Amino acid sequence: MNATLSQSQCRPQCSTSHQKTQTARPNADIYETQDAWLLIVDLPGADEQSTDVSMEKHVLTIKASVNDVVPEGFERAHTEFRSRTYERAFRLPDQVDTSAIDATVKNGVLNLKLPKSKEAMAQQVTVKGG
Repeated sequence: MNATLSQSQCRPQCSTSHQKTQTARPNADIYETQDAWLLIVDLPGADEQSTDVSMEKHVLTIKASVNDVVPEGFERAHTEFRSRTYERAFRLPDQVDTSAIDATVKNGVLNLKLPKSKEAMAQQVTVKGG
């Protein structure tokens, strides 16, 4: 992982089994190209309505909530799936073009494309004869 895109010191919080809602720190992978970072976050059960991505002072915060659903016509007899929330924060480098961040969630996987600012991209310098 490139040191310029780092995880915050976010501790996972897990509830005990008697609580109705669990809070978890989702797993994430970070990839880099010359012009962007790609942050992939695993949010099982989350969709675009239940996922919130916000940024303040170059800290990107991801929150999502998933409610357990009893299938229509059934009553709960036993459950191990519970309502849960996810939360994770990442400190973004100054080189991220925060006005162009793109976020999509599909099948419980959040993809965040974090483009690098033009100033941060490698540039070729033309050498002239003197």
